[in-house]
Amino acid sequence: MSQGSPQRSNHRVVSGRQLSLNFQPAARRRVSRSKNGRVRLSPAVQESLGRISIYLPPRSRPFVARILTESPTEVFPVEARESKHGDFMAIRGRPFGQITVNVCGNPYQFLLTLLHEIAHARVHATHRRYVQPHGAHWKEEFAGLLDRLVRTDVLPADLRRVFRIHSENPKSTADYDTELQLALRRYDTLDRRMLVADLRDGDLFSLDGKTVLRKGELIRRRIRCVATNGHIYSVLPTARVREIYSRE
Repeated sequence: MSQGSPQRSNHRVVSGRQLSLNFQPAARRRVSRSKNGRVRLSPAVQESLGRISIYLPPRSRPFVARILTESPTEVFPVEARESKHGDFMAIRGRPFGQITVNVCGNPYQFLLTLLHEIAHARVHATHRRYVQPHGAHWKEEFAGLLDRLVRTDVLPADLRRVFRIHSENPKSTADYDTELQLALRRYDTLDRRMLVADLRDGDLFSLDGKTVLRKGELIRRRIRCVATNGHIYSVLPTARVREIYSRE
């Protein structure tokens, strides 16, 4: 779903910290170790790591290797898509399916998306299609992965704080967490566009280079914007601006 299109969410928001869960834990495989204590990597995990290592943050490879060993999904980096950061695909005969993650030029966004999709893989391996995609089971899995991440030395201090806050109630997309996105933006290397949140009220702008919008007020998690043809759009504050036509 595009950042500038009206969106509705019908899932119930439940705090990952406050859940009183009696759920069956998501499936994961036992981690095998060599005599020197190192995690043994299967050929499939080594292939996934080989494909994504250059897009990951420094020092994150051992952490990711362990997570993928526990949840051996196939991971493929793909060209950035406007509609999503990544996705999980169920594949017959493969309990943990397949994941794609956008190459975005931000190693911490890449890692965040990877963990988001691994949480889907873990839930699917246990529950298949019988639970909500971003329901309580997924929230618990994703929050657990984020908790493990913030206890490592992978994240810089500013990101460790916002990742910890995000883990308390993970959203269906990290784009809903404005504070997290503003912190992540400092580590962008490719996409340096302004965010809608950076604009002043009344500014004219475009997300796609075609539809001209005027920034309005923030209503809950989205900004009410009016197009020149009178149509009203509900835009995420973290949406990237392609063109600015005038500033009030």
